[in-house]
Amino acid sequence: MPSDEFDILRENRKGQLTGGINYNPLDNIYAQRIAQIDAAAEASRDSIKSSTSYSTNTGYLDHVQNIALAYATNGSKYQGNQEMGDLAVEAFTKLGQNAYSVNSTKGFFWGWEFGSPTTICNTISLIYELVPQAVIDGYMAAIDKHNPDVGFTAANKMWDCQAILLRGVVGKNADKINHAVNGMKPIYRYVTSGDGYYTDGSFIQHANIAYNGGYGKSLMRELCESVGMLYGTDYEITDESLSNIYEIALNSYVPYIYRGEMMDMVRGREIGSPVSRSSHRIGHQAMQFIVRMTQFSPEPYNAQFKSIIKKWVNEDKYDSFFDTDLPVDILRLADEVCKDDDVQPADELIKSMISTNMAKAVHLRNGWGLGVSMSSKKAGFYEANDGNGTAWYTGSGMVYLYTDDMEQFADHFWTTINRYRLPGITLDTIVRSQSDGAAAYNAYNWVGGSTVDDKYSSVGMHLSQYNTTLEAKKSWFMFDDEVVCLGSGISSTDNRTIESVVDSRKLNSSGTNEIYIDGELDQRQIGTEKNIAPEWINIQGNVDNSNVGYYFPEGSNIKALRELRDGTNYGLYEIPWNYNYKESRYYMTMWYDHGANPDNQGYSYVLLPTYSADQTAEYNTNPDIEIIAKTDSIHAVKEKSLGIVAANFFSNGGSADIITSDSQSSVMVKNNNGEVEIAVSDPTMANTGIVTVEVCVPVGGLLKADSGVNIISADENSVKISVNVNKSQGKTFKATFQSAGSIYIHAYYYKATNTLVDVVTTSNADYVYIPPTKENMQEYEVRTFVWESLDSMKPIVK
Repeated sequence: MPSDEFDILRENRKGQLTGGINYNPLDNIYAQRIAQIDAAAEASRDSIKSSTSYSTNTGYLDHVQNIALAYATNGSKYQGNQEMGDLAVEAFTKLGQNAYSVNSTKGFFWGWEFGSPTTICNTISLIYELVPQAVIDGYMAAIDKHNPDVGFTAANKMWDCQAILLRGVVGKNADKINHAVNGMKPIYRYVTSGDGYYTDGSFIQHANIAYNGGYGKSLMRELCESVGMLYGTDYEITDESLSNIYEIALNSYVPYIYRGEMMDMVRGREIGSPVSRSSHRIGHQAMQFIVRMTQFSPEPYNAQFKSIIKKWVNEDKYDSFFDTDLPVDILRLADEVCKDDDVQPADELIKSMISTNMAKAVHLRNGWGLGVSMSSKKAGFYEANDGNGTAWYTGSGMVYLYTDDMEQFADHFWTTINRYRLPGITLDTIVRSQSDGAAAYNAYNWVGGSTVDDKYSSVGMHLSQYNTTLEAKKSWFMFDDEVVCLGSGISSTDNRTIESVVDSRKLNSSGTNEIYIDGELDQRQIGTEKNIAPEWINIQGNVDNSNVGYYFPEGSNIKALRELRDGTNYGLYEIPWNYNYKESRYYMTMWYDHGANPDNQGYSYVLLPTYSADQTAEYNTNPDIEIIAKTDSIHAVKEKSLGIVAANFFSNGGSADIITSDSQSSVMVKNNNGEVEIAVSDPTMANTGIVTVEVCVPVGGLLKADSGVNIISADENSVKISVNVNKSQGKTFKATFQSAGSIYIHAYYYKATNTLVDVVTTSNADYVYIPPTKENMQEYEVRTFVWESLDSMKPIVK
């Protein structure tokens, strides 16, 4: 039994590693994981027995931890096994004398300051009763020497803090625990520059790389382990800023995990990692810390997290969450959530979001999701370090379209895709060498956009490319069931071919997907490139709900190629045993060939995710969008059914349809349901002053406006606002008005009987009224409807 607070903390850590005892190890969910633990312990046992030297800690400390984990895990065939326990203690003791001691010469910082100390403390937590105190004391002294203080930033800081925290726990040192807890504070506080989490959903590591699904995922996993271990003890973290982690989960992870799969655009160089670290496995690792949060998060977050976890586990048909090598404790917690009938899976997330600080955008609908990966003066093109050296164009406007085809990006996509023809990009076809331009920045700062209703976005980037003269203006207008893609100002003087890729879609195992071009079935031989000028194209998906339609509103002149592509991991993950790793996949690739030295060329097409061929043909006949402007200075589109006009102003001043702006900006106007919402942002993040926007739409009264928005005028002719965008970091500012002539109907129902008590008609959406029969408004439900006019009598639930 624990005799002090340190014993409680150590047992908490042991429980995180082993899952405790409150599960049935014969249940298949746990049995297969325990079998993995046993197999790892056996391999480690054999390695240790065959070793003749303990002069290095590399690998051998992991071997000892593997044996200790089997020894301490409920249901392991080595649970409490004396031979395994003795071997672990013997090897652990020798490593403490010869490999990791106060006399050891410090090696690479990560292993000596983070990795080894954490492994050492985990091992002590697992077999504490077996390890002599002198051995523990020796290791504690060594950790104190090699990792005396908290340093670094973001994930590295968290690893540092966790190592010191665990050293304080197993070494029973309160000062070390408190030092680690204080060191964690910058980790969960939002940043406005450098490494860390931003309020717009961004996470940056290594100064300029989007890493939510890499370093950020590890940071949150270790942070939540630490918070959970300390929870309910004298050392519980009580800093109010800790609550940020719940919003970080909802804004930096939930939108970027699609049905259990972590979007590649926020994984940094890890997209080139081995298959065992695929996008689904990484998604499950991120889910791990959200599962952990269910142990200590307050409501309403706790209920949200449980529903989200249940949704993701149910939806991931590519790689079962319970088949992955996660800690037994996480499997147990997730199993409890999934078996709880009171927990309902979360609804489909309908959201559009721009994380300007890392130059990424995500758009989620019912049945599909889309990500756009850009680069800016703040967010680099890509990172190459121990691999990923051929990801040259992943920050050049790459588009990731997710559907029910969960293998599209997970099944050897990076091994086989033409890395010069990634979906959505515009590029100079210069021959690139390994790591060419890695971590370089975009020369231009117009990268970002605006959102309305948190459901629709206007995204754009002014593109440059490393070591070329190429520049281009690119936009993605994201609406309900379509994404309008525009390009203009595409220019270069390097005498090399410039291309804009419409898509490069992975096909089925035989490449026989039905592809319709203007209603005709494409029957070209595989490997035959063809010039086509379609009005529309439809590619049959590999599974249901994975077709993709393409509509070309201004006509087109593109190239198309259905091909079998052979690829290896070379250049992605530079580990020798992957050099000869080969795979083959079929692709349908379509692109605009702008030729050499293009001058102010462009393109336009509309993505129609999950559309059938018939639906695409119908959309071509009756499109829901209209291109208003596609010049070097303005991109603008109207979405008719939604009542949205969206414009990206790449130059100072300009007009498009109903919108006029005096500055570089992104502006969206949504006019329906009795309201006019105006959204304005400064995607350059460089304007230190005011953006003034005029919208020629008649409006009534102001309903709400964000801080920083000033209403200059608003009447039956137009509305004019100014927005202070100084230090706004690309944030969207919004002002919402009543539509001119809108009538609000307030129906008051008595809750106990669901009986209509009174109806009040006003021109004020926020009208407050107390029914004459009661004074306690808590007994009533107010249902508000909007009539666009008394003549129309068309109610819309608000």
